[in-house]
Amino acid sequence: MPGYEAIELRRRAQRLRHLASRIDASLVMTLERHAGNNTWRGRRPLLCVNLLRHDQSQLAAEVEGLRWQAYLFDQQAARLDQAAVLHPGSTS
Repeated sequence: MPGYEAIELRRRAQRLRHLASRIDASLVMTLERHAGNNTWRGRRPLLCVNLLRHDQSQLAAEVEGLRWQAYLFDQQAARLDQAAVLHPGSTS
């Protein structure tokens, strides 16, 4: 039976994956598809598009960071479960 720490780690991992999926599905991740030269005001529309793509790239990297942290939480929970099986009654 999983201990409280393992359950909590899996809950956190699930929340991080859910947040990552919501960000991936958000409109902000598709803005560049709708951004053309007529979208921007000013003399530098290409700069605006490039900045948008850069920001989206950074956001995508952060989303992958959330997924990686979720994976690490799951791995830690699995180690805690394994330790509980090997050392029943242990509180670590």
